Amino acid sequence: MKLKYQILAGLTAILAATACTKTETVDAPALATNRVLEYKITNVSGDPIYGVINDEKKTIIAYIPYYYYLTSLQPEVKVSDGATVTPGSNTLVEDLDSLFFAAAPLQYTVTAKNGTKATYSLLLETQQPELGMEAPEQDTLLASYTLDEAPYDVQSRYTLRGKNFIVNSALTVKPEVIFLSADNKAYPAVATSAFATSDGVNGSFSVYMPYEANIPEGKYRIRVVNYSRQVILENPVYIAHQVK
Repeated sequence: MKLKYQILAGLTAILAATACTKTETVDAPALATNRVLEYKITNVSGDPIYGVINDEKKTIIAYIPYYYYLTSLQPEVKVSDGATVTPGSNTLVEDLDSLFFAAAPLQYTVTAKNGTKATYSLLLETQQPELGMEAPEQDTLLASYTLDEAPYDVQSRYTLRGKNFIVNSALTVKPEVIFLSADNKAYPAVATSAFATSDGVNGSFSVYMPYEANIPEGKYRIRVVNYSRQVILENPVYIAHQVK
């Protein structure tokens, strides 16, 4: 009997404790008023491209299929009520090919009504395959020629081979080649030819070398750029001036 009373007393205490417990409602923290709510790229055929917004990291990631060959973006930017954004909504982002390799990303600054600011970085992902390039052999010598007793240079050529290239003559999307000196100065090739293969993806192309007057003799690394991808070839080449 004593045990029964002890059990009843324990249950009574538990019920009393439960009855005294209060449920408190905690309000969610207020959202910042200087946010990017939506980033929508509209200068594409079909459905627009929506950027993925990360408020914590302050980034906007835009996944752009490389086969669109976009050279500019026209985004609609929606921000918090009463806020403003710089660059403004529908401001054209030009020279997209340069932005792929810029040292710093394009940034959008959102200013709330109370003056507080937040800066979002635009990150571009094209999902273009990495370039595969055959490196030149060690100690490869390239010559830029000057014709004897002639007032002009001879444009020499050099052949490069690679894979995963995007080539679209209608949109002038093709490989670009830059020669980088030991002090990191850039000397662009005059031009490159079309691919030697019909698929426009894997094969070889000719590099029309810089003229003698435009590039000093010396050792150079070769940088190959194709739309949103670039690669610096492993072995350097040596450029010498010769007279024919």
